[in-house]
Amino acid sequence: MDDDLDFDFEEFERECELHEKEMDILNAEIDNAFEWIDLLFELKSSVERFNENMNSLNEAIESQKNESDLNSFLYGTLLVGIISVYEGFIHELFSACCNKTDYIKLALSNIKKLNDKDANYLKISSQKTLSEDELKQKLLRATLHDPIQISRLSDALFGLKMPTIKNDFSKKLLDLRNAFTHNNGYLGGQYVKPSHQDVKTVHYLFVALINGYVNSITKSSEVDLELMK
Repeated sequence: MDDDLDFDFEEFERECELHEKEMDILNAEIDNAFEWIDLLFELKSSVERFNENMNSLNEAIESQKNESDLNSFLYGTLLVGIISVYEGFIHELFSACCNKTDYIKLALSNIKKLNDKDANYLKISSQKTLSEDELKQKLLRATLHDPIQISRLSDALFGLKMPTIKNDFSKKLLDLRNAFTHNNGYLGGQYVKPSHQDVKTVHYLFVALINGYVNSITKSSEVDLELMK
């Protein structure tokens, strides 16, 4: 009986609470690790689709290497295809990031970091609080084909530092894309004539960009998981 009276229930409760907190931390770390696994598997699938599509475009590009550069409309169409494949990958990448708890919470708290141009482009008002699903839909519905804007959005929302290209080159690239998507190959009243080498260069550029994105996210996952040890 005396032994029962000497038992320190308050100390026991404190130890239980401490162990409970430690278990909560461990469970959160496990959840985070599994979410990284899910994201990296999604990324792997997206990269495989990107490579498959880009390889098919490259076959078409290579089939024209000995042809006359009079095939400028075909080259312009292939250029549009390259940018379309890139945009598809970006949508899948941002969707995967939004499915990771830490990233979507960070993005919602970082909306205020968007510059006015990007906020207006995504149709996001600084006066309104968005839900997770609303932010996902804003990113899904936007035309995301500008590598410079992608770099800004990745950094502002998810804290991901992505490689980019020079502003002047990006503008020329998107002008060409719009010329062949909307204006039958005309830009400012002039018919533009991209060459075989132009399309090869753009193809190489976007493959390199995607490799840079994958390396950036992989590095982030390695750093995050290393901190959990």
